[in-house]
Amino acid sequence: MRGSYRSGVWLGDLCPRPVNLRGVTLLELLVVLAIFATLLTVGAPSFAGKVGEWRSRAQALRLLSAINLARSRAIGHDSTVTLCPGHPATKSCSGLYSDGFYLTDGVGGVVQHYPPRQQIAVWNSAGTREEGRSLSWRGDGWGSRNMSWLFCPLGGGTHWAVVVNRLGRPRVVQDWGVCPP
Repeated sequence: MRGSYRSGVWLGDLCPRPVNLRGVTLLELLVVLAIFATLLTVGAPSFAGKVGEWRSRAQALRLLSAINLARSRAIGHDSTVTLCPGHPATKSCSGLYSDGFYLTDGVGGVVQHYPPRQQIAVWNSAGTREEGRSLSWRGDGWGSRNMSWLFCPLGGGTHWAVVVNRLGRPRVVQDWGVCPP
């Protein structure tokens, strides 16, 4: 039975039992910090590589989304939709995909703008030049050419690619093509 009866008052749960508290010694704290610092030193480089891979994949998926929107809009409106590299303010459909990209409809209006992502370079599949060619879809969904984009994280690591066949159908592939050193 918990509690006690003192001077006519039942103390029960009002007075919890004393707990034997013990602190952490300085030596124990230093050992834990040394272990943590060692794990952090070993794990940080691999984590940085993973961050580059995630950025690369995220940018590839953004382009995949833009391609699907362009093809869908071209079929739905029975018109031409073009994927252009660079910024829409140039109005010339020229630039590099590393600087962002945008979709235009058949009359030159901007459908959607995708701003650039930091620390990702966009190259052709051979890794010989940064990609800057545009791609169009007709009202029947066919693309104007086969094309591929490599999303290479600066500093190396796993990269992702978006590949579009002549039918205009895209796919995302890991470690496809050659990123330049």
